[in-house]
Amino acid sequence: MRFSELTVNRRGIILLSLVGKNKGAVCLPNEEILGEPEELPDKAQTILVYCRSGNRSGQAVQKLAEMGYENILESGGSQTGLTPIWSSEIRQSGIKKERAMNILCYRYNSICEPDIIDIFTGMGHTVHEITEEMTDKEISPRQCMELVSTALKQRRYDMVFSINFFPVVSEVCNIFKTPYFCWIVDSPVMELYSHSIRNRWNRIFLFDYAMYEEFVPENPENIFYLPLGASYARVDAVTASVTKEDKKRFSADVSFVGSLYTEKCPYNRLKDDGTYLKGYLDGLIEAQLKVYGYNFLEECITDSVLTDFKQRVPFYRFPERASHNEKAAMAHLYLGNKVTEQERLRLLSAVSAKYALDLYTGSDASVLPLASCRGLAKTMTEMPKIFYLSKINLNFTSKPIRTGLPLRIWDILGAGGFVLTNYQTEIPEYFEIGREIETFASEAELLDKIGYYLEHETERREIARNGYEKAKALYSLDLRLRQMLEKGNMVF
Repeated sequence: MRFSELTVNRRGIILLSLVGKNKGAVCLPNEEILGEPEELPDKAQTILVYCRSGNRSGQAVQKLAEMGYENILESGGSQTGLTPIWSSEIRQSGIKKERAMNILCYRYNSICEPDIIDIFTGMGHTVHEITEEMTDKEISPRQCMELVSTALKQRRYDMVFSINFFPVVSEVCNIFKTPYFCWIVDSPVMELYSHSIRNRWNRIFLFDYAMYEEFVPENPENIFYLPLGASYARVDAVTASVTKEDKKRFSADVSFVGSLYTEKCPYNRLKDDGTYLKGYLDGLIEAQLKVYGYNFLEECITDSVLTDFKQRVPFYRFPERASHNEKAAMAHLYLGNKVTEQERLRLLSAVSAKYALDLYTGSDASVLPLASCRGLAKTMTEMPKIFYLSKINLNFTSKPIRTGLPLRIWDILGAGGFVLTNYQTEIPEYFEIGREIETFASEAELLDKIGYYLEHETERREIARNGYEKAKALYSLDLRLRQMLEKGNMVF
């Protein structure tokens, strides 16, 4: 049943469209829902909110519920944005509350873990942690199984949580019939090709929409799209504590924090032996370096190219119980990382030749002699200050992240920093380019925009402030986790 039919058959329901004009609907962009909308005067009125993907509708529902609207329905999203379908996906939303839960967190030392644990605890949940893999990266699957199963035998848990996907944890949770929530924050995550993602007790959340489209057919009821966010409670406290010494130490015209990928590039094992394969792949890499907003690497890998490549380099070995998508492995682990390496080296070289560049990395920076190499930055205590005190913060998204916004963008925005990032197709879904964030799609545009924003301080500061306020209001880590629990049916 289309929404127009719903209006006729269920009188009294107001349709709220966040995606543009639609017959019979109130059209109101999500970013304009800042106060009680004049178009929605009756808070007891039943309101059905919908958007293209379900992301903005979830945000709008949360805001309307906080304003006191009592009867809100949310659609699961429409890919066309023009003819959304009334289905069982539509659910009562916005007025649910979390109950206090026991959560078991399986940790491996992701930088995301401390903030998420703090937020879960702040919600009133009790969090217990399995921490052995934080210090011992050689833990076997059997040891992992024993750690999780022992914990689940000793205490009743409402859910198990991890950053990224652990097939063994999934299998144990499936046996114990305990929901396993995991949030994918990196790419590629090769464990997603494991058949374990099909387990019914999984609740898998993917930050990249292209990744979501790839994997959701494996478990349609239990795989979800959920972008990342920032923890403002922690980051605000860090930036508020900036000292004169911090300003002297971390202030910069242009900063980049991250790996150069020179140590993460197995493609470099392919020898330049003058063969067709090396020439073809190098040409493919050069072509991808010139294209922003679309990753075509996997499409260009033929069966013969894959076979030849596997014979020349040590190739990734899939587990037995996995979907052996070798073209995806080659595209992301080998070619994608090589594109990322070359993009970062070339662009940072160009930037450092023209502007003062502070580089925070654990990679070998000797290939960038004009940059001021500052070594590694402490994630929790120093990075927010760097982002806050740098005039321009650069982001170069790893190529295996095909459409989504990487964690680094949210980190910079969360600290109130100015972001200049490569263009990703999901950016306009969340931010207005030129008003809340800035992008580039070529080396020339990157250099031009650095020069422009170094000279236009007022405009630069305004964009940074707008991005910070937008992300804090709509995309905080706290809100993301509440959306996760709701999507995973853990609110009642």
